[in-house]
Amino acid sequence: MQKRRFNLPPLDLIQGFEAAARNLSFTKAAEELFITQSAVSRQIRALEEHLSVALFERRHRALVLTEQGRILQRAATELLERLQEVTDRLRSAGATRQLTVTTTNGFASLWLIPRLRGFTGLQPDVDVRISATYKSINLERSLVDVAVRLCE
Repeated sequence: MQKRRFNLPPLDLIQGFEAAARNLSFTKAAEELFITQSAVSRQIRALEEHLSVALFERRHRALVLTEQGRILQRAATELLERLQEVTDRLRSAGATRQLTVTTTNGFASLWLIPRLRGFTGLQPDVDVRISATYKSINLERSLVDVAVRLCE
């Protein structure tokens, strides 16, 4: 049997490009992907180098897709949507995962909870449970996956 070799860019570059192309903004793509704007910029540069084409025209305060960028955007969107469908189908066959986070009331309300919608959108099969308290806990004995505390 003959091996099939794909010469494709890494998936994270495709995801970064798709978000930037859809939003026409590296900043909005970065917020959506929970990475920095410079990381999105590096992903786009790496993808353009991999493909040897310009995907965006960078104008003053505007980002415009080139013709090659529009072609790739359609393909990337279809690819990611199909991959998401398959991933969702496979995950639905498995058990729901749980993530338990303990932190302070202030950190939970001001930072963590406002970002949960984005996380649960990316990880719909993860049941996030938050324990907001100022009490000390024994991490070795508690059933906590992540603990965030300010220590002096």
